[in-house]
Amino acid sequence: MYALRPLESTADGPNASIRLRDKLRQAKTVPEAIQEVSSAIISKISSLSMIQEQEIQASHPLSDYGIDSLVAVEMRNWIFKELEAAVTILELLANESLLLFSKKVCTRSRVFDFTTLVA
Repeated sequence: MYALRPLESTADGPNASIRLRDKLRQAKTVPEAIQEVSSAIISKISSLSMIQEQEIQASHPLSDYGIDSLVAVEMRNWIFKELEAAVTILELLANESLLLFSKKVCTRSRVFDFTTLVA
């Protein structure tokens, strides 16, 4: 049996990247930027794992949501494409919270200058 997910609820699409980048460039504080990245990652996890976004908590590691090495490769490629941030498969599979991982992605992103944001 297969479950189908409506297309409009996924983090993919030609405009999703532009919207995320715009939101990050408009962020004024570090927590705001981390929240935007975290929300985007939650949407992506939801679309890849068929878990409702409401069930994914930013305080839990990605591994709690069935992220295996194949999904981690997909996530790594998506993060690089959308946020221009290089992360390793091991970082995606590490036992750190989604919020800490999102902060790491923010600091590495070349889409915006994380160092200019207010802490």
